[in-house]
Amino acid sequence: MTDDPFRQIKFYKSDFIASIRILTAAEGGRQTPPHNPIRWDVMFLGDDDTGYLHMIHPFFIEEPGVYTSQNIPITGTKIAEMYVILEERKPFYREKIYEGMKFTYNEGSKVVAHGEVIELTGLLNT
Repeated sequence: MTDDPFRQIKFYKSDFIASIRILTAAEGGRQTPPHNPIRWDVMFLGDDDTGYLHMIHPFFIEEPGVYTSQNIPITGTKIAEMYVILEERKPFYREKIYEGMKFTYNEGSKVVAHGEVIELTGLLNT
């Protein structure tokens, strides 16, 4: 068995690309920076599903197709390939997500990052 955390995701096209800014501890974010792959819940700003957390996971990248190593802390603003985890929710997201849409990443009720959709990719083709 391999210890490559990206082994399963390599077979899928991302659903969209986002710019994500990780909040510092001083801003109320995490005490320690996250590492790839991180499993946060996302909340869209202005969401019609008030309080509903969505399972859309980021994989931070250095460039398209090149994931940030799991040994490197993620800080500041980074680009991430985004993956909708629940396949049956993709039709819902296809209607909901648009370029420029803002969202937060949460650990429980705590906001740990702010993001913006910058490009729709595989979500358009599902």
